[in-house]
Amino acid sequence: MKNVSWLNLIGGLIALVAAIVHFGGFAYLVKAAPLYVIMAIGVVLMIWDLVVSTRETAEKRDAADAREEAARR
Repeated sequence: MKNVSWLNLIGGLIALVAAIVHFGGFAYLVKAAPLYVIMAIGVVLMIWDLVVSTRETAEKRDAADAREEAARR
């Protein structure tokens, strides 16, 4: 996993923080505790997607680099 897209990872983390602030603030303002449960599920799914997509992208780039290196030899 040497080819991690740091821009994609940082963008995903910023989106995650924005979602937490937005929905957390909304749930706080309307005093709706069930929204926190929905928000927690969404946060877990966002983190899972961010980790999985970053790992898959890095693995594909590593494989492409390995093929390119083998083709040079």
